[in-house]
Amino acid sequence: MKTTHLMAAALAFAATASFAMPQGWTDDFDAAKEKAAREGKLLLVDFSGSDWCGWCKKLDSEVFAKPEFVEAAEKDFVLVMIDSPHDKSKLSEKAKKQNPKLTKEYGIHGFPTVLIMDSTGKRLRKTGYRRGGPEAYLKELASLKKSIDAGEDPEAEERAKKAAREAMVKQYWTDDFDAAKERAAKEGKLLLVDFSGSDWCGWCMRLDDEVFSKKEFIEAAQKEYVLVLIDSPRDESKLSEKAKVENPKLTKKYNVRGFPTVLLMDAEGNVVGKTGYERGGAEAYLKNLAKVREEGAKRAAFEKDVKALGKGGEARLSKIDEFLGGMDEDDLEEYEEYVNELLENDKDGKFAKKYPVFAYVKPLEKKMEAAMDALQRDFGKRAEKLGEDASEEQQKALLKEFVAVVKAKFAELKKEAEEVKAKVPEAAKGLDELTGKMDMLTSFLDSQANGADKKAKKPAKKGKKAKKAK
Repeated sequence: MKTTHLMAAALAFAATASFAMPQGWTDDFDAAKEKAAREGKLLLVDFSGSDWCGWCKKLDSEVFAKPEFVEAAEKDFVLVMIDSPHDKSKLSEKAKKQNPKLTKEYGIHGFPTVLIMDSTGKRLRKTGYRRGGPEAYLKELASLKKSIDAGEDPEAEERAKKAAREAMVKQYWTDDFDAAKERAAKEGKLLLVDFSGSDWCGWCMRLDDEVFSKKEFIEAAQKEYVLVLIDSPRDESKLSEKAKVENPKLTKKYNVRGFPTVLLMDAEGNVVGKTGYERGGAEAYLKNLAKVREEGAKRAAFEKDVKALGKGGEARLSKIDEFLGGMDEDDLEEYEEYVNELLENDKDGKFAKKYPVFAYVKPLEKKMEAAMDALQRDFGKRAEKLGEDASEEQQKALLKEFVAVVKAKFAELKKEAEEVKAKVPEAAKGLDELTGKMDMLTSFLDSQANGADKKAKKPAKKGKKAKKAK
């Protein structure tokens, strides 16, 4: 079960009272460069997602918002924050236009990314979140500055590797989907279609680096597949004019929701298998593709058989149940429509017991998501009414009320889960996981609502107490 949607809904509201630009930082990149040139300093540029990125929040609270860090860092750096929040109202008008351009220009594909630049904006070094607080971070920055001052270029080798990978991909992969289908038909091959976010998706980069750009993979794969790259980069200058138009259409047509998604298709563009990133390098990936292809053939045969049978009929239900039997939950996700057909025609409850996650857990999860969406909309409107001039106390009060209402709603859903568990023990594991995630979320929201109000309590001095006792 995935709770990304649920967490996002909660965070979207919680974020409205959780961020302010750290003292000593600016969001004006041009002015920062001018200041760096005038004062003979470097730029320290924090690319952040301030109201949704957990590691960004940690870096801010543990290091960048600390006066001792700012005071020391300002001796050598002009501090710049290039923020990409969900709530754009947090940004100045200039930042709203500037930040997406800079994020794209510097190829930022993960947050937080911290770059050291010279006063012209030339990238010199890269870092990110580091443990240890201000002191440890300042030591790292001092080490990086020393390396810069010495004229070292540690990223040269990586740039060369990246260029070689890109050249390999360009040589052997095509972005022309129509031409690839024609070639597949002519040569009797399948299409191997990589839906990627090549300049921002970390797992896409790993898959490219470890597998798709390797000569041993390409030489073997080309015997059975026409290799197609459908890219969705931030930097669209990498795309052909045709790909700029066609790639978004293909991504939508094939319902690609995450990257990388790798589809095996026949020459007509029908999907016969699906996979993504897999560990193990070229050899392991080729074996994985063979397995995906075999499973695809089984699915095609299954769908051909059930298509000939009447929907909801005993023969068809039996065929579906036989095919799905033994699959784990992740595999069953691909066949949800067939599981639901079994449940819709479940006369004696046997299918509900056999597929308890789909019969009991998923409906409760959908209730939870719908409730969170409604609460987010309601409290979001109330936050808007408060306006930007609302006091910190007003924001905290609204956030605490939001958390209280979420807790009350979750209490209702958890009660419902307990009632289902009592009747259907087979659903217990999935329901326990779901209620556990509710607890995790409410715990997180509690920390957001109460964290600023909690002050560390000093431990009692045992020595003094002991003396008094005497």
